[in-house]
Amino acid sequence: VISQQCSTNQTSDTVDYLSVEGGYNDPAQNTFIAAANTAYYIIYEIEGDCGSGEVTIEAVDPPNSCLAPYDVNVGSSPTVVSNVDTCALENSIQGVAEGFDLGSNDFIVHLTQNPFPRTITVTTHGEGSFNTLLLVTTECASLNTSKSVVALDDKSGINKTSELTFFAEAQTSYFVIVEGINGTCGT
Repeated sequence: VISQQCSTNQTSDTVDYLSVEGGYNDPAQNTFIAAANTAYYIIYEIEGDCGSGEVTIEAVDPPNSCLAPYDVNVGSSPTVVSNVDTCALENSIQGVAEGFDLGSNDFIVHLTQNPFPRTITVTTHGEGSFNTLLLVTTECASLNTSKSVVALDDKSGINKTSELTFFAEAQTSYFVIVEGINGTCGT
């Protein structure tokens, strides 16, 4: 049992994930995406019997999250990150930035440090009318503060896409976050 509550009386309202083994060689296993800043209790029981056992916990950073962003070293020629489908990703940024809700699935690009200052332009090109929000920040956290937001755009590009230009200081990393507006996702 995996639960956000530790209780002696677990019910369907308190159990987040449940896994039951099928037999001696078929151990119970559960994979789930843990919400940020949330405690989970793992309750290990053997029904009708007692004995020893083992619990293995593995944590994997979700792809294209703040913990595992898509790294890009921006040089003098354009860098294209293609075929990004935010519908297949998770929402790794929570909060509000300059009035925009950051509650949709997102794609995060980490612009690595460069020894020279430079001007960078970021543009989204979506299929159909995927309405994007571009956010450039120096922090990749669950809540971006207005201090860390460098640039933001929701529709300066063509067909509800986004485009922004910002000055990147030398020796500074930036995160480009591609979000959908109002919970939308797309390619």
